[in-house]
Amino acid sequence: MKHLVSTAVLVCLFTAGMADATPIIYTNEADWLDAVVRVESLAMDRTGLALATEVSSPPVGSYVNLGPTLTFEAATTGLEWTVALATLQPGAQFVFDDHTGNTWFDEQLSVGRVNTHENDDWEMTITGGRALHAFAFDLTEDEGVLGESMQVLGLDGSVLGTYPVLAPVRPENSVFIGFVSDVAIGGFRFDEDNVDDDMCISNFRFADVPEPGTWALLAVGLSVLGGLGVRRRRV
Repeated sequence: MKHLVSTAVLVCLFTAGMADATPIIYTNEADWLDAVVRVESLAMDRTGLALATEVSSPPVGSYVNLGPTLTFEAATTGLEWTVALATLQPGAQFVFDDHTGNTWFDEQLSVGRVNTHENDDWEMTITGGRALHAFAFDLTEDEGVLGESMQVLGLDGSVLGTYPVLAPVRPENSVFIGFVSDVAIGGFRFDEDNVDDDMCISNFRFADVPEPGTWALLAVGLSVLGGLGVRRRRV
């Protein structure tokens, strides 16, 4: 009985502290998948981009300018949320199939150049649906440099956390970035470095995390099993 009470106290302390926790960043997809449930996806390929309100048909050809905003309505994508993307510099546009210079982002989404320098800053806003607590995407870049950072935003636009992003190094070219938050997520803001490189974003994933009560029941269940094991050994 004492064992069960102490476990319950620990669980209560754990779940109470979770509400103030900062979002956790993951760079390993398997670890992120272990922490989440009910994953829904939105591809940033030709078919997925055609679902955006601003795109009338699937983009065809190389270096197709899609405009400064892309809005994916829940009714169109089948997701529970409406997802809106926006570039953060005046004149910058989202680009499909960027084949500029040494960049070859086949069938992927990137942010285009402005005035011959890089402006890959972008923002995502997520509205509607159930509270979102986990998100992930793939980042591809043609140069391996440091300097990027990403902010996780709350429902009111407040910054829940800021994280340095390690850009992928060629020839790997791609890295997984995922977040898990105990506070509902309202969006993200990506701040690109000032180096002359190109990057694209793809494979958006949206997910839930197990409720604190689920973890509490699991902990108590494990405690009961542990107590039974101790009792059997004594007998």
